[in-house]
Amino acid sequence: MSLTDLGARLTAVTRLPDTTTPANRARIMLQLQAEITEALSAAIDEAVVASVTEIGREQTAELIGRSPGEVGRRTTAHNRRIGRPGRPGRRPRQPS
Repeated sequence: MSLTDLGARLTAVTRLPDTTTPANRARIMLQLQAEITEALSAAIDEAVVASVTEIGREQTAELIGRSPGEVGRRTTAHNRRIGRPGRPGRRPRQPS
């Protein structure tokens, strides 16, 4: 699901009528939290990989204010998510 759709769902939850119990509202928001976290991580990882492809790992790390190690972890996470092998000649990963 796209971040835009998730944002719209979150906005809708915050506008639930006052008849909705706070516990029910919290339950719905907690369910959305996991989806939003996953979608945001995927979008960030994809952007980091695009940047690494364009300008390299070290420069990407410097520009986003993170360590080269984190850039590498995000690259690995993205590759695993889309099923790209870790190195040439390896069999493809199972997408998560």
